[in-house]
Amino acid sequence: MVRLLLIFVLILSCVPKQEHPLMHNLEPSGEADFKVIELRVPEYLDTERIMYKTDKGFYYFAKNVWVCELSCVLENYFKKAQGGEEKVYLEVLDFYPVFTGKKEGYVYLRARVDRKKEYVYKIPFKVRSFEEIILKMNEAVNRLLEDVNKYVQITTSSKSISDSGLPTPP
Repeated sequence: MVRLLLIFVLILSCVPKQEHPLMHNLEPSGEADFKVIELRVPEYLDTERIMYKTDKGFYYFAKNVWVCELSCVLENYFKKAQGGEEKVYLEVLDFYPVFTGKKEGYVYLRARVDRKKEYVYKIPFKVRSFEEIILKMNEAVNRLLEDVNKYVQITTSSKSISDSGLPTPP
C-alpha cells in the first residue's frame, strides 16, 4: 500500500501544473465627448489572446489574455468613458506591443475615426513586468481617446459654423 501511494505521488509530481492565464483589461483615464456607434477590429486581433510582434513575426502571449475579445475590451473601455452624444465610427487597425529587444520596444496602435482621420501611436516601454506592457497599451488607447475628443470638437464646431450660415474658414 505504501508503495502504491509512493508511485501515485511520483506520478502526480511529474504531471505539469495547469496555470491559469492572467486576465487584463483597459480602463479609461478620461471622459469621451463622443460615443462609438460602431467599432471594428481586424479578425486576427479580435481574440482574447494578446498579440505581440518581434522581428521574426507575430505571436501571442502564453500566460496573459484579455478579459474578453479585444473588440469587447475596447467597447467596454469606450462605454465607461462615454460622456458625449456625438457619434463616431472607430476602426482599430493595429494594436500590439512590438519588441525591438529582449525587454524593450513600443506599443503600436493605429486607428481610424469616421473612415477619415487616422491616428498612429508608438508608446515606448522597457519591461520589468507584463503589467507595464498593459499600462502602455492603456496609455495608447487613452491618447486615442484624447485625440478623438479633439477631432469631435473640431468637427462639431465646423458643423455649427456651417449650420449658422457663416462662411467656413479655409
